[in-house]
Amino acid sequence: MMDDPGEEERVRAAVSMTLCELATARHHSTPLECSPFFLDSENLVSGPSHLSNCVDALSRSAQHWSSYSGYMREIPQLCSSLRRWNDLDAAKSLYKNATLEKLALLRLLFNREKRQEELIERWETHLEDSLTICSLRLK
Repeated sequence: MMDDPGEEERVRAAVSMTLCELATARHHSTPLECSPFFLDSENLVSGPSHLSNCVDALSRSAQHWSSYSGYMREIPQLCSSLRRWNDLDAAKSLYKNATLEKLALLRLLFNREKRQEELIERWETHLEDSLTICSLRLK
């Protein structure tokens, strides 16, 4: 089972979601301190200091901070929901694989039974032929 995200992961996720929200808002500009987190940024590597600077910049705007803090509150529930979805997907995958394995086993057993019946039928025919030959020789 996946562990809950750490503080830095939660902050990073909340910053990313806030920046995504700001990118869709035409009347709000994104703080320059958050530029390392832009998808089109050439410097996608963003360390803890970049993260801290971006959060500080978001705190200077009431609207930005409201979005960020809202996402910070939602992250645990979102992670929990995603974890449940992942667990369901994993369970469905396991069930599908087990079902396919059972079907393959049933096909194997069916074919084996069919071959066995054919062999028994051939053996019985051979036995009848042998008995017929023996009875003809005894006459």
